[in-house]
Parts: sequence; structure tokens; C-alpha cells
Amino acid sequence: VGAGPFREMFDRRGIVWEAPGTSAVAHIAASGGFAAPTLAVHCVHTGPDDVVTLARNGVSVAHCPRSNGKLGAGSAPLRMWRDAGLEIGLGTDSMVSANAVD
Repeated sequence: VGAGPFREMFDRRGIVWEAPGTSAVAHIAASGGFAAPTLAVHCVHTGPDDVVTLARNGVSVAHCPRSNGKLGAGSAPLRMWRDAGLEIGLGTDSMVSANAVD
């Protein structure tokens, strides 16, 4: 881990990020980050193992398609989320990444 579209996006924007060597979801789970009720935002690059972890921990996901489209972050695996039983909400993110919040 540490390569792919998000890494490329960070590099283009000059954002320094040292990858933890695992997916963000696995890293957060291992750190106890899902101990409290959690709303995860975007989650565009969640794979099957990540989705199982999110579902097992009762995490809900906010899908922000306008922001993802503007940033070129990819498409969310909505069917996989739905099939895993995740609660999915629709988000707007912010004016910075979506030009509007409606």
C-alpha cells in the first residue's frame, strides 16, 4: 500500500503522506478507531476486506459523488457496500471540493 490514485493525487498537490503499510480502514481498525460510532466519508477505494471490516464495526459511509468526481478520486463501490449491509448516506463534502453544498 502507498501507491495508487490517492497517492498520485497527494503527490500532485504536494501533500506529504507516509503510508502505514495497510489500507486506511485496516489501519483505523487496528488503532481502535472504530470503537465509537463512526461515519466514514468517501471510502472510494475500499476493497472487500475493508468493507467487511466496516460492516463488522457498524461503520456508516457518506458517499460524496460530486467531490469524488471533481477530485478524480474514483467511483465508490456502492453495490459492495449495500451487499455488506452498510448504512450509506449522501454527502456534499465542502465548497472546496464540490463547488456547492446542495
